[in-house]
Amino acid sequence: ARYTQSVPLDHFTPPTDYMHWSFDETDGGIFKADASGTPFDAADLRLENISPSEFAAAHGAGHWGHALQFDGRMFAKAAFSDISENMPHTVVFWVKVPKDANLSNAYAMVAWGMNSKNFGSHPIHIGWNRNPNEGTVGVLRTDYGGGFAVGSTSLRDGLWHHISVVLIPGADAKSFVEVRQYVDGRFEGEGKPSPPGSEIFTKLSGATSGTVWLGCRLGINDVRQERFRGEMDELFIADRALEPLEIVQLMKDNRLPQPELAAVKK
Repeated sequence: ARYTQSVPLDHFTPPTDYMHWSFDETDGGIFKADASGTPFDAADLRLENISPSEFAAAHGAGHWGHALQFDGRMFAKAAFSDISENMPHTVVFWVKVPKDANLSNAYAMVAWGMNSKNFGSHPIHIGWNRNPNEGTVGVLRTDYGGGFAVGSTSLRDGLWHHISVVLIPGADAKSFVEVRQYVDGRFEGEGKPSPPGSEIFTKLSGATSGTVWLGCRLGINDVRQERFRGEMDELFIADRALEPLEIVQLMKDNRLPQPELAAVKK
């Protein structure tokens, strides 16, 4: 009788390797990174297309401490070799978009080139939707090689929003990547095929590979003129697909749960 009794099982969260930029610096054009685990190497993020005399304007009050402010012209980048590999990632950050942000400011909050045997190198852009034919203007949008995902909550309201985008590479040419979006801890949109001729099919050169880009759109050879305008805080890039509960905990605590403390009863 004892052996036939049901036994509650512990579900353990696997260890998470991640990169993190807090943007808590109060001056200068370099933002320090911290990393957990391997194979990630911490890489400082550097401002581009901005003069030292303008550095002060790039620092402002954030949701947690200080934040990075994009003026629609400057952008930032950091070396990050693993971001381009064909492996799962979760990108998490806080963002505040002005109410008067125009359509040219939609690209891109976070971008990188992903390498795929089936598709070559293609851009991943996390921004807000500028195309009314493909969703509500202003909502979270993720473009990737083969499709896009759109949310339902407008980000153009001058308020801080918590953004999480889970990307899982597909196993074959018909499913390049699985995308799940979360806004303020709530699920908002999965990836779907893009219309023929869409620019998200653009192939990239090796110049943009192995780098995470903030505040700009990637083109064939380099960054394009479209730039993001708004504020960003607490950027995490994890090496696996975070679960919804983990995303909510990260939103509330600004830290990923420790594996030894993450056991929960089913």
